[in-house]
Amino acid sequence: MAKFCADDATLGDPLFTELDADGVRAMWRMFCTSGNNIEVSFNHVQADDASGSARWETICVFPKGRTTVHNKIGVSFSFRDGLNVRHRDHFDFYRWSRMALGPARALPSR
Repeated sequence: MAKFCADDATLGDPLFTELDADGVRAMWRMFCTSGNNIEVSFNHVQADDASGSARWETICVFPKGRTTVHNKIGVSFSFRDGLNVRHRDHFDFYRWSRMALGPARALPSR
């Protein structure tokens, strides 16, 4: 994913609210090298030269408390010259925080 990130790319989701291209690349490196045994599956993939979307699910062990987090994500992309310039993930932040942090430390819903 980092390889296909344009130099002016952005990524936003409920956790990483707005990352620039360096932040996007760092985030992907973290996910792929953190030893959390991340599993990713995807479906409903649609794309053309300008945009794309999909549904994906991730299952990983969250470092804090070693809890398993199963996240269901809607994703949209914008492309330019074969590179990703805009990436947006949509998921239930409150549900994610309950899995990642546990019910007692879950972050309030937005």
